[in-house]
Amino acid sequence: MLGITVQEIKHALQQKGQYFLAWWHLAVVPMIVCYIIAAVLWIVGYAFVASNSGSWTVDVRKLMISNSLAPYHLLLLSNSFYSFAVVLTFFEASHILLANSTLGPLHLSLMNMGRDIMKFFALCGLNICAFTLAFRKLYSQY
Repeated sequence: MLGITVQEIKHALQQKGQYFLAWWHLAVVPMIVCYIIAAVLWIVGYAFVASNSGSWTVDVRKLMISNSLAPYHLLLLSNSFYSFAVVLTFFEASHILLANSTLGPLHLSLMNMGRDIMKFFALCGLNICAFTLAFRKLYSQY
């Protein structure tokens, strides 16, 4: 994630005021921010869980009898931000599919086999994968 962040900062500095004119940058910046927020909340949440229980595992049974739910709320928030970032990652991947004309044989076959239908199926497949991974991460602990 650090490499993508540095790459986007360099890209923004090179383009100066025109960086946000491209629509896919409106998905990349929130994606990076969500990944960073998710990482910070994971670290803080697991630190609270470790300080309260002495273990790095999150047990759902302890959640039911615990008086302090703040660490578990932090972990749930971190999973939510991570899930949203995964969806934005797939939107950014769909930009590469649509905007990059150097994909070689894949690009040529998409153009020859019915451009609109193939793009529709590719974007639907990307969205289904994004939401599947996001919901799996969000509900994996429960």
